[in-house]
Amino acid sequence: MRLIPIVLACILPLTAQASPVLPETLLRTIKADPTGYLDSVAGLIASYGGADGITAEQVDGSVALARAKARTSAIILMMGADLDGDGAITRDEVTTTEAAASASLRARLEKAFLTADADGDQVVSAEELSDFGAMAAMSAVSPAQMAQAKVLMGFDANGDGKVTLSEVRAGLASLMS
Repeated sequence: MRLIPIVLACILPLTAQASPVLPETLLRTIKADPTGYLDSVAGLIASYGGADGITAEQVDGSVALARAKARTSAIILMMGADLDGDGAITRDEVTTTEAAASASLRARLEKAFLTADADGDQVVSAEELSDFGAMAAMSAVSPAQMAQAKVLMGFDANGDGKVTLSEVRAGLASLMS
């Protein structure tokens, strides 16, 4: 989801009737690389929308998928150390797993274990693992970022509830002039 960091930088809604009013940071990003911004938007529309554009619900879906991927990755990392398959990850299991892992995996696993073991008892319980996954999901895309991602819908020039690549191109042309 390369678009999310760019779109998420927006805090003011766009208007279809006039040049969008954007925060300086996003405007600088777009002006520095309008083709890159357009490519990111095109990827989002193609991946989560379609030839006829993307809806607000599909933008929400893209955020939900980003969160699901982050949650899954966090849980998979930890479950890889559950050597006895009991659903809990102990310090001993992490130490054994780290011994056979690459340096970067050892560092990621250690950080994950320390974060997930909320009560500090040296065991990540199923509840702590679930909470850790939820925390990773929210870190990937916060509720505020999700709301801000909908700023893309401001490019909906014809008011049909979908943003097409043509509408984004026209909006960008207006911004660049």
